[in-house]
Amino acid sequence: MGKKQTKKTYSFTRRTLLILYLFSLLLFASFAVYALVLIGQFRALINRETRRTLDLYNAQISDNLHNVDVFLLELSDNSSDVSLLGNASSLEQRYDSIARVQDFFEYNIRSFSDVSGFFVYFPKNDTVIVQTIDSFDSNYFVPHLRSALREEGFAENMAANKRKWVLYPFEDKNYFIRVFKEGNVYAGAWTDTEQLALALDQLNDFDSLIVFTDDAGRPLDGEQQTIQVPIEETLEDTLQVKVNGREYQAISVQLAYCDYFLTALVPSERVYEPIFSTGRFLALVLAVTFIIVLIMLRNARLFISEPVRLFRETAQRITEGDTRNRVDTSGIHVQETLDMANTFNEMIDSIEQLKIDVYEEQLQKDEIEMHYLQSQVSPHFFINCLNLIGTLADGGAAYAKVIHELISVLARHLRYTLRTKNDTTLAEELSYVENYMKMTDIRFPGCLTYTIECPPEAKKASVFPLILLMFTENTVKFNMVMGEALKVVIRAEIVGNKDNPRLHLVHIDSGSGYTQEILDYYAASPEPDEADSTNMRAHVGIFNVMRRLKLYYGETASLVLSNEEGMGARVDIDVPLVYLE
Repeated sequence: MGKKQTKKTYSFTRRTLLILYLFSLLLFASFAVYALVLIGQFRALINRETRRTLDLYNAQISDNLHNVDVFLLELSDNSSDVSLLGNASSLEQRYDSIARVQDFFEYNIRSFSDVSGFFVYFPKNDTVIVQTIDSFDSNYFVPHLRSALREEGFAENMAANKRKWVLYPFEDKNYFIRVFKEGNVYAGAWTDTEQLALALDQLNDFDSLIVFTDDAGRPLDGEQQTIQVPIEETLEDTLQVKVNGREYQAISVQLAYCDYFLTALVPSERVYEPIFSTGRFLALVLAVTFIIVLIMLRNARLFISEPVRLFRETAQRITEGDTRNRVDTSGIHVQETLDMANTFNEMIDSIEQLKIDVYEEQLQKDEIEMHYLQSQVSPHFFINCLNLIGTLADGGAAYAKVIHELISVLARHLRYTLRTKNDTTLAEELSYVENYMKMTDIRFPGCLTYTIECPPEAKKASVFPLILLMFTENTVKFNMVMGEALKVVIRAEIVGNKDNPRLHLVHIDSGSGYTQEILDYYAASPEPDEADSTNMRAHVGIFNVMRRLKLYYGETASLVLSNEEGMGARVDIDVPLVYLE
């Protein structure tokens, strides 16, 4: 004898703790995925908004500095005072013109928020007029600028760049200088990088670094020389860089007003801030869940373990065939468990009565199910025929013959599909299939052709009603389209040998065929409850025929669905050959 296998048992407490562990693991995994998605979205948002800010800055500053260019050109071309100073003039005229130019600068400089100062230089009489709004520039840069302008070639070199502002470093600051030469006069303006960066204050909310760099990614500011930005990679995309041990997201734009670049470095840790609050909430949820589970475990031991033992013992005795035992409720004090025990005892009482009724009900079950399956005929065909009759009736007497013929064949169809007999001859089944074809031809003139091949000895075979008609209805229901040809081929033959003769039926149409889902579903021989709970209800006729084959022939019949090459759906039905008495 083989070794007896013992059934594996589980501890309720351990199983609950395992479920808690798995739940926690799932919660952490979900949070991790959520965090990654959130980080990605927030990073994309920060990068998108940063690049948008840089682009707006570039457009705004470029436009403002272009207005400065226009101002300087108009000053050079249209100012009579500049023209007088640029040529030989009396000393009194010279001083008056200097004062007016100085006043003109002072009046207009406040209109250009991105400019630190204006100047004009007249080499012919070595006159420099400067106006600035910054005290540092007034005390340090302006004297230096005056000296530089008087140096040979300085002003000429600055004015040689016709389109861009030129970088000019001085002490611990970087300036951009713009110079125009008109005749023998140089007019210009300057601004420093710190002033230009004021427009990017909103990026400071992210604790960002704003860096002006050359095309090699080297910062213009000497204090930031430790930063090296790969400019080409950050112009179109975002790149992660490390500066002094801190991770940043680098985003760059090429400045339109000069030959340099502006890079925003956003701290990477800003991306993770949105998940901190979520993490605290997760920890709180886990703690509350753990406490609830502990309380549930304690109550389970008090209110479940002992009643379950009583149920198990009683159920074991019932399994052994002794249905006289009942659950002892004298030691149960929990109302819910007591109700459950009483219900269990009532169920055992019902089992005694059911044992008596089961056999009688089983005898009636097969016949009832056969009638039920036969009655599950979709009414859509009848409704369509009635609608067609109504339409034809509106046409007057010209359609009277067609209406009469349609009513006649429809009556024969209804008489056959609603009959209560469980068997018929194959010849009668085929005649009603042809009757159905006639109705279809009336509804869809010239669209349906069919072929029926059946030897005389097969026509007397016994089959149940609708064994073929159901598939013909499905063919028309799912494939018939007005104006498109549809063909149906039905064959019957006797196969096997004299000891085991069988009737083989084939139904083929030229429609779209069965989907792989339908083929796989019915190949698995679904149970009745499965057919009702799936999306196969539209093909309930197939299930009905399959079920009736089993009820009528037992396990000796088979039904196979497939697709015929060059045609459409194919049905093969194989049943024992029995002649109707």
